[in-house]
Amino acid sequence: MPPVTPKSPVKDWRSTLGMFSGDTLMKEIDEEGRRIREAEKKDQDNVTA
Repeated sequence: MPPVTPKSPVKDWRSTLGMFSGDTLMKEIDEEGRRIREAEKKDQDNVTA
């Protein structure tokens, strides 16, 4: 039996690239995530030092 092929292309996460560029809310979310990662990294550095 031959494999079934979808009639339309499958969309994945790459279809969202650029969708939110320039969006103020997304910039705020990105910046907060950056702050959290930096704080976690700083905390981890203090534990291992």
